[in-house]
Amino acid sequence: MAKARVAPLKSPTIPRMELTAATIATKMDRLLRKELELELHNLSSDSTRFKTFVANRISAILEHSQTSQWRYVHSTLNPADHVSRGQTVEAFLKYESWLSGPGFLLCAQDQWPKNPDPGMLDIDDPEVKRVTQVHFIQAQEPKNATDKLMTHYSSWTKLKRAVAWFLKLKDLLKELKAKRKERNTLNEESGMSQFKKTFKGTHLTCEDLTKAETEIVKYCQKQRFIKDLVMLKEHQRVKKSSSLYKLNPVLQDGVMRVGGRLSRTAMPDDSKQQAILPRVSHITRLVLGHIHDVTPQAGRNHMLAQVRQRFWIPGANGATRRFLSKCVTCKKLQ
Repeated sequence: MAKARVAPLKSPTIPRMELTAATIATKMDRLLRKELELELHNLSSDSTRFKTFVANRISAILEHSQTSQWRYVHSTLNPADHVSRGQTVEAFLKYESWLSGPGFLLCAQDQWPKNPDPGMLDIDDPEVKRVTQVHFIQAQEPKNATDKLMTHYSSWTKLKRAVAWFLKLKDLLKELKAKRKERNTLNEESGMSQFKKTFKGTHLTCEDLTKAETEIVKYCQKQRFIKDLVMLKEHQRVKKSSSLYKLNPVLQDGVMRVGGRLSRTAMPDDSKQQAILPRVSHITRLVLGHIHDVTPQAGRNHMLAQVRQRFWIPGANGATRRFLSKCVTCKKLQ
């Protein structure tokens, strides 16, 4: 029983065609064993080191045969060459090996041709997958205490309250230090007791929260727009290459705000000269989240209008759309 295939027009390599022939032989062997109810051999092998074409056929071959069953046959003794290379009818009829097989099959196995030493696979073999090694070093930038404080909270209101308490504590410590310098007779114990009483009776006011918001915006701007702040502090305009050039930013009380002719209108100061926030920032996300919580299900345009009452975010349209697309509550209510 024999079977042959015509080589495709897009001629593959000789090893690939031989591998395809071995796969066909394995399928024929499986068919014959199944019809004759003979035992099938199962053997698994790791073929993942080869490319897909070779790996699939090696898996199919070794699934129903063993490696020891395969022997090397020289081209002069291989009957399959008469089909692939072609010959006349007279020569084919005279050549008995096509029907009976090579002559060494009638001899003992120890007299069969020996398999050549395969050796090690060449790393440049086109059928072997190339293993790419990637080495990377992950460098984590150290965060200072202020960065940890800013990124610790996920609520704009809670962050403002936390910063407000720190600022109030800072003012109380400065006040206590000044009193100690004025009163040399004030000992440490009495001073700390007075400080505790003063701190215990304090509470946050609207001015404290406004001051905390201003300090948060200042810190955020220093992290993202340091070059622009330096130019404005030197009473110069920002460079044309800056992303804030078209906003004509101005510096007011250490806060970088939007400039322009709206400064002459009768609008509230925060509305006509909004504080500038970066497009991608944790503080910006907190502000957007706060506006979204205050005006739930109001839509993107209304949310943008509320944001621009106090802040100006370059690319706010895209930032708002991206924020709303990640809102789990909005997705559930849609």
